[in-house]
Amino acid sequence: VYLVCTTANGIYYSSDSCNSWIRLLSNLSFITVNDLFYKDGFYYAATDSGLYYSSNLFSGTWTLESSIPVSKYTCLSLIEDKLILL
Repeated sequence: VYLVCTTANGIYYSSDSCNSWIRLLSNLSFITVNDLFYKDGFYYAATDSGLYYSSNLFSGTWTLESSIPVSKYTCLSLIEDKLILL
């Protein structure tokens, strides 16, 4: 079981009950990640530089979602099975 947190320096995870944290090395490493959400096989990251997604949290490659405006997104939520950005 992994615990994941978002920070001003990307995404960190812990696999030892939060005794230590490891930074995920990815193209989000130097972007403020405000929220992280998992839905239908994809991870979504709300960042100060837009919405990114990846099918593998540990892959290191996140894709900028191009169908919405690049903006600062602070929160992700699920309402009636739809992903909502705030």
